[in-house]
Amino acid sequence: MSRIATNVLCLTRNHTCFQAPLGALTPQLLAEAYGEPVGLFVHDEPLV
Repeated sequence: MSRIATNVLCLTRNHTCFQAPLGALTPQLLAEAYGEPVGLFVHDEPLV
């Protein structure tokens, strides 16, 4: 995501986050946004 966007916005009824992808897309912040634990896979290959 960081190759595509300089910032990401996550909005839910109870959570708002706007920052760089590596700061916003963490397991902790995603779990807060979605209300459950999430898995996160980070890879270095470009998107096709």
